[in-house]
Amino acid sequence: AVVENPATPPEVLVGLAVDEDVDVREWVAWQATTPAEALAVLARDEDVYVRVLVVENSRTPPDVLARLAGDQSWRVRMAADKKKSSG
Repeated sequence: AVVENPATPPEVLVGLAVDEDVDVREWVAWQATTPAEALAVLARDEDVYVRVLVVENSRTPPDVLARLAGDQSWRVRMAADKKKSSG
């Protein structure tokens, strides 16, 4: 619920980006109010679905998207390619 609340301070989302629970990290990656700093951290997450959600987040900086376009996972690369072609 904290992640979904638009009033949650950015520094809280940054802290939750390294939470041990993958579900929390997925919510942070998905949230439209997540700051670029947290998205950059999540772009290096071990979980492929967290990284896909980072690609799909409209606040993800272009340099982070470029890095994810060369990700080891085809799912992440495909999401990044799709975003580049639509954006």
